Amino acid sequence: MSSVAHKLGVSKADLLDPTSSDASVKQAHAETHVIQETKAYFQSNGIDLKAFEIRERDDKVILLKNFPFGTKPDELRKLLSEFGVLRQLLMPPDGTIAIAEFTTAPSARAAFAGLAYRRFKDGILFLEKGPKGLCTGPITASTASVTPGINAKVSVSDLRDFGAVEQGNQEATTLFVRNLSFNTTADGFASAFQPLQGFVWARLKTKPDPKKPDQTLSMGFGFVGFEKLEQAHAAIAAMDGYSLDNHKILVKIAHKGADEASKTKAADTRNTAAMKGTKLIIKNLPFEVTKHDIRSLFGYAPSPSFSCN
Repeated sequence: MSSVAHKLGVSKADLLDPTSSDASVKQAHAETHVIQETKAYFQSNGIDLKAFEIRERDDKVILLKNFPFGTKPDELRKLLSEFGVLRQLLMPPDGTIAIAEFTTAPSARAAFAGLAYRRFKDGILFLEKGPKGLCTGPITASTASVTPGINAKVSVSDLRDFGAVEQGNQEATTLFVRNLSFNTTADGFASAFQPLQGFVWARLKTKPDPKKPDQTLSMGFGFVGFEKLEQAHAAIAAMDGYSLDNHKILVKIAHKGADEASKTKAADTRNTAAMKGTKLIIKNLPFEVTKHDIRSLFGYAPSPSFSCN
């Protein structure tokens, strides 16, 4: 509705006037208009809309939804580029959805894990993996993501003779970096590893600043992804003990599989214990909700133990 109101040069209140007898008709027309223009834009930029009928997902393609109206493509591009190199970003003029295509699947997976349900401006980002065969056309100048060239300072061949490259799990291409200064920024963290050969993405773990809700604080560790195992080992040899913002960082292979298994087991234990209980916690309720509203929603009979604070 914001998109249509902006295009027509009227206020959103004019489209959503509750006193108007045809308000629902106006909304339906606006929605249809946006859908048709969005389809036309994607088709003109090489998107095969029939691909949405395919159930198989593409690990390199992400659909972005629910970002606030007025968001610029460059804002989304900057957000996504923290996790790797974008091949292209498509965002229709109506600004209600975007399609991002990464050059590598690990980058797209990292972006999906890092941005799904993340707060962005005054909303929450919704992400979905795109279907196979969605992006079929050539990249245009308006949709391409420009990435500066990277000149490698350390190569695998330079370190092979010193035993820095070892044989191991070919999937272990993610590095765990700790002992980071809390003053290190996401850009500074990525810049330290970006010149290395095979660099794909870097992610600094952060948490909300309790004193400044709109800002984040470093948690003192992060992850870096590389294309190949030997490149990851070369990065360890080059960066372990490297001084970044006056902190000697510690770098090792991230044993993601073991970590995820441990987390899954712990989560299963918690869920099993929770299933034995008879109480539910209901969150994210509007401030104006009443006990009667909740009881009606759940078909709940009044009880002295029921609380709604």
